This record gives sequence, structure tokens and C-alpha cells, in this order.
Amino acid sequence: MVTISELLYFITNHRFLTIGFIVVFLIVVGFIRRILQKENQKKSKWFGVFCGFLLIPCFASFIPGVVPMLVNAPFLNSFGTKGSAVIISEERTNSQLNENWVYRYSVILKTAEGEDVETEFTTMSATYYPPSNSIVLPIVGERFSVKYIPGAPHNFVILNNDEHSAHVIRKKCTDVSVRIFEAKNRYEASSQNQKYIQQYRQELSAYIASCSEYQPQLVKIYQQIIEELNASQ
Repeated sequence: MVTISELLYFITNHRFLTIGFIVVFLIVVGFIRRILQKENQKKSKWFGVFCGFLLIPCFASFIPGVVPMLVNAPFLNSFGTKGSAVIISEERTNSQLNENWVYRYSVILKTAEGEDVETEFTTMSATYYPPSNSIVLPIVGERFSVKYIPGAPHNFVILNNDEHSAHVIRKKCTDVSVRIFEAKNRYEASSQNQKYIQQYRQELSAYIASCSEYQPQLVKIYQQIIEELNASQ
């Protein structure tokens, strides 16, 4: 498992070195196939097929997000050990992804044994589970849950489905806040519409149920708004 984790980490974080590896690998494969063709054409065929499968993750690394999301993340989530981590700093790089700046994040990961491991990742190499279309990363100083392979803790996956993670709680509360904003605008546009009143009340109640520890003062305000909505009916 450690070897697989190290390989996926290398492919994810060192794309240009992976290109060099592919070039050398193809040269060596071509040389070995020539030798095998002289001895046994069937062996040569199966050797070529096997090598082709080995190159799939290498070629996939050229497409941003493919290896981290579709290969590395499921692997670490399935076979990894749970730990936690904190981003201690972020730095903008000279690269861009979809016209947005790529950032480098310095991380301290605490293993299941309590050991502190310093590592880093970038916006392009960030690995999180379950996969999603948007990149939502923890903020500096925010503790989040991870999984890693013991012996290779620098390769880790951010768990976006751990309900006890401060990162996940903040993300969930942010999503509910967006829905509250939309529901509030509908209500203010037509305050007598019972459907809009019900939607507004439901979103406020959802925030109270999920985010009482995250934003207790805001929860009190939302509780008061619900009381006012109930009194107006």
C-alpha cells in the first residue's frame, strides 16, 4: 500500500517529472519488446498490453484533477487510516487553473499515533473525498479530517463527508446560508406568499439544527425571525 501511495503522490505532484518517466519508460519498453519478438511474439504482445495499463495513470496526470479525484482519493479513502490536519499557511504560485491562481498550502498532519508530519499540497494536487465539481478547501487554522496510508502520511485525502470536521461544518453552514439568502429575497418580494414563508422558515430551521455550535449568535437571530414569522400568520 505504501508503494502505491508513493506512486500516486509522485504522479499527482510531479507532472513534468512524470513526462520524463514516460519517455524513458517507452524507450525501455520498445527495447524489451524487440528482444521478446525475436523469442516469442505472444509474450511480446502481452508485455505491451501490461505496460500500457501501467501508463494509464501517468497519462491521466496531464488532465488536472483526474488522478487526485478519480484514483488517489478513492484509494486513500478505502485503505487509509484516519487522522487530522491543519493548514498553517498559504502562498500564491505563478500558475493558474481555469483563470484562477494556484495556491500552495503548508500543512501539519497529525497521525493516528499522535505524530506531527509537515507536508504540503497545491490547488491542483488537492485530493478530497467524495469528489465534487467545485474546489472547497479548508481555511488557514481550521482543523479537518484526513485519511492516509501509514508510512506515507504526506499523501492524504481531505474528508469532506466527516460531520465532526470543523471544515465540513463550516461548508455545510455556508451552503445553508446561501439558501437562506435566496429564501429571504423571495419572502421580501412577496411577504404574503405562504410558500415563500414556509421555505424561509425551513432554511432558517435547517441552519439552527446544523450550525448551533458554529455561529451561536446568528442562531439566536434566526430563532427570533422564526418567532416573528409564526406570529405574523
